[in-house]
Amino acid sequence: EDRRLCSGAMTTRRLKRTSIDRQVVEALERKGISTCGDVYGYTELDLMEVTGISVLAVREVFKVCASVVGPPAITVKDLYSKTKILSTRFLPTGIASMDKHLLGGLCSGTITEISGPSGAGKTQFSIMISLQCARLGFENGGLDSMGRVIYIDTEGAFSAERLIGMAQSCIPDSVKESEWLVHVAQAVNVMSPDTLDALNECLQSLDMNIVKTGATLVIVDSVASLVRKEFDSKSQFERADVLCHTAAKLKELAESFSIPILVTNQVTTTYQDDDASETDSVIPALGNTWAHSVNTRLIVEFTSMQQLRFLRIVKSPVCNSCCFECEIINGGFKEKCSEDGKSQVSRGNEIAVRSFFTADLAFAARESQFDTLLRKQHNS
Repeated sequence: EDRRLCSGAMTTRRLKRTSIDRQVVEALERKGISTCGDVYGYTELDLMEVTGISVLAVREVFKVCASVVGPPAITVKDLYSKTKILSTRFLPTGIASMDKHLLGGLCSGTITEISGPSGAGKTQFSIMISLQCARLGFENGGLDSMGRVIYIDTEGAFSAERLIGMAQSCIPDSVKESEWLVHVAQAVNVMSPDTLDALNECLQSLDMNIVKTGATLVIVDSVASLVRKEFDSKSQFERADVLCHTAAKLKELAESFSIPILVTNQVTTTYQDDDASETDSVIPALGNTWAHSVNTRLIVEFTSMQQLRFLRIVKSPVCNSCCFECEIINGGFKEKCSEDGKSQVSRGNEIAVRSFFTADLAFAARESQFDTLLRKQHNS
């Protein structure tokens, strides 16, 4: 019987990272009880019989786990103060108009997602944000204060050469090129899990790695590739459970360390029963379970010109949907300006509103189809 209880990210906290006595932790781990969630699969009596530890030790274990899984309530005043502090800390994207709409860039303590078709530039955008983080730390304190990044690459798409190429296009005047490139390379720590189990292990140890490296940004590129590879259309419940736990863990890390987290996502096509040419839509993958977990959602799309992209904000707590016309250059994404030097935001907004409305309808239709599937499986 599987006794493990998985009700949220806090239940996956390792017992050895709590204040429980080390000898008690070792006794529990020998019986396969290594997380707070594992503990709640047992009664006090069961835990005593299985592990052989005393009743006082068992009660202390439950007490510590309760403080982890169910943290004490805080007042609205404290919550508001915490939110207000986080809302003033942003990581600029380097795209001026987008940063203006987002009130400064990627907000600390939140999850930002960028989705788009293969080859549209999601990984290039992520690498550019890594460089922005490193550069921001340098501007605030020199080479010794470079912003640190943990880059989780599940697709093998990260390119060290591309990072160095971008860094070469923005060398500060006050530093030598060789020193600058070395420090940029040292600022980005790459992890490469290739399965969901490996990704889960990576996320469970991510808090220690953030402390160890002093990271001020985490990038996950991407969750979708592993989920799509390991789950088929018949595993909706298991897939939703994995996505919920992954999102909860990322949110916990973002809020606990007051850092922004950027994730990339793939896209999928929705098909309707009527005229496909009018109702089929390309929308971000992973469905509504994931969509409701991210705070800000960006979408990058191809244009008729090879090096141009539409970069859209389709979900944000601080601004309406809008679109920016960008070109991909050596330094990453650069906002395209008209001949008079003004950005192409207004032109893109018409496209953004129309595309977002279509995608919104598609999300509603997809949610209805999923609810119908769940009811059928429940009835059967």
